[in-house]
Amino acid sequence: MAQVILINGRDRRRSWSADERRAILEEPFAGGSLPSEVARRHYISTAQLYSWRKKALTEAGMCSGVQ
Repeated sequence: MAQVILINGRDRRRSWSADERRAILEEPFAGGSLPSEVARRHYISTAQLYSWRKKALTEAGMCSGVQ
């Protein structure tokens, strides 16, 4: 059975601390879980997950930011 979460009003945009993002990113990219499973578990899209990853790599100097 599908689960639906309705977010409206002021709570529409969620925010995560840098530590929360890092913890979420470690799940699929450290091994063990699929990115789609992790995204579903944290109610984010896989695109958001990869966006966070690209930003983290760019900030660490490991990615030029251009694909």
